[in-house]
Amino acid sequence: MKKMFLILILLLSCSNIFADEAPVVIVPNPADDVNSIKESSANNRKNKTHLLTAQPIGFGPSRGYDTFAVTAGLYIDSDSLITLDFTKGRANIRFFSNEDITTSSVGISYKHFTSNSFYFKAGADYRTVDYKSDSTCIIFCGPSIEQKFKGESLAASLSIGNQWQFENFTLGCDWVGYSLPLYSNVHDVVVTGTASASDTIQFKDDQDFFTKDPAFTTFVRFYLGASF
Repeated sequence: MKKMFLILILLLSCSNIFADEAPVVIVPNPADDVNSIKESSANNRKNKTHLLTAQPIGFGPSRGYDTFAVTAGLYIDSDSLITLDFTKGRANIRFFSNEDITTSSVGISYKHFTSNSFYFKAGADYRTVDYKSDSTCIIFCGPSIEQKFKGESLAASLSIGNQWQFENFTLGCDWVGYSLPLYSNVHDVVVTGTASASDTIQFKDDQDFFTKDPAFTTFVRFYLGASF
């Protein structure tokens, strides 16, 4: 009986507690929506006319690494702009040779935002390469061969990325991009020494690699700067 009496008292106490509690109603604050809109990249791009950024790290649109780039842009509206890119980089494709390969490009593109920060970019790049390779003996000693060439290409390009806008500060990244050469030319070809058949084939493959072959050449082109 004592246990039943205690249980009854507990039930009555709980019912009184829940009866005294008023239901909690969360009323959304319209100011929160206004603030989120104000802080969005899409809203911060409004009334912007010019873009100027620098790329300290990344790959592309020319083959290579340690690419540095400067970009200037002109906004058509808050969701689209025209950009002009200047890039310069280096490349190294073989371990057992002393290579000095520099690449550069000039490109014009149309960038369109499909959401708050995501965009696609399409355009064309004029790319150049200055290739020098010396088969210095490191492990397997053979005849010393020096190979040189200069090349150029005009490639259509397509890439996707995100660009975040904070008032005037701009931060973004081209995540991945594809290049399709439409024109290519190799000149100033110099071979010093006796090249084997495999060396000749490899040298031709290197020329195609830098000037003719379509490929995903753009990866993680991180940039920062200003829009105003």
